[in-house]
Amino acid sequence: MALINSFDFTCGAGFGIFANTANCVSGVFQNSHEDLKRCRDNLNYQLINGDPKMACTYVADSLNCTRTVFRPCGNMADYFGCEYARTPSISLFPHCSSVNTNCLVTNYL
Repeated sequence: MALINSFDFTCGAGFGIFANTANCVSGVFQNSHEDLKRCRDNLNYQLINGDPKMACTYVADSLNCTRTVFRPCGNMADYFGCEYARTPSISLFPHCSSVNTNCLVTNYL
């Protein structure tokens, strides 16, 4: 379900952002895949080895890690990266869909 939700964002609500920043964002996927993998691996490590009560904090850390990888492409790409990581995480941890895992902030517009 998490993978389907990730594609749903990327090909749905996130597609316009991707299309408008395609050169840079596609470069992130092509050139920074190890950084993105490190963000996912760190989340998985924390979830497996950490305190289960901290799951939402681990998800928030993962969102921040991923958005940092996309940040050089601008604010909209930063948001894209955050949501790209958020949608599969929230599928697995729906109780974490709070403010600390919300990608929207006022400086994106």
